[in-house]
Amino acid sequence: MNPIIFLIDDDESFLRSMERRLFAYGMNVRSFRSATEFLFAYSPDMEGVILTDLQMPGMSGFDLQDELNRRNASISLVFISGKGDIPTSVRAMKAGADSFLTKMIDTATLLETINKAIQSGSKRRRMAESRKNILEQIQSLSKRELQVVLGLLRGQSNREIADGISLAERTVKYHRTMLSRRYSIKTPVEIARMVWSAGLDETHIEKMISDRQQQNPVDEDLD
Repeated sequence: MNPIIFLIDDDESFLRSMERRLFAYGMNVRSFRSATEFLFAYSPDMEGVILTDLQMPGMSGFDLQDELNRRNASISLVFISGKGDIPTSVRAMKAGADSFLTKMIDTATLLETINKAIQSGSKRRRMAESRKNILEQIQSLSKRELQVVLGLLRGQSNREIADGISLAERTVKYHRTMLSRRYSIKTPVEIARMVWSAGLDETHIEKMISDRQQQNPVDEDLD
């Protein structure tokens, strides 16, 4: 899918002028007269850059940014405003904007900013997809496997994990071996990195174990 520049501005003359400017450099452009109109067309698989005005009737640029953050959108967002100040630009960048430009921006800087934002968006999508895959792997673990993972996160030895969940030490070793074979993770550090890269911590693993226990109160193995 070719990246698209999504222009959002209530100023019709600016919108058409920017369209022509970007079309001249071979860019794929779609224009919207409001943030609300854009959101009606939005889908999570969009690739490209949102180039949006800050002050607009109804939903402002910041409102749009907040909504995209709520949806965990990975698409890049660049503000382009008629006037900007340091506090406003800082707020935009802290909330995840890729850049903050003024409408008097020169073409070379505009194109450079757009290309960098496209690259950043692609990187975020790859990271989000990787995080999703790892999360699905962890969610597929059994209660016992999760208990072993939790013990390793806490720095416990095989014996300590076994004593804590009333298992034989060899059973804990078995689960560790299966985890290693399935996900190519051998050390507690690698397991911790896997958990953290999915956006999880010990509390989340504890919750998963509790959920498994409620779904199946009978122990999965007896020794």
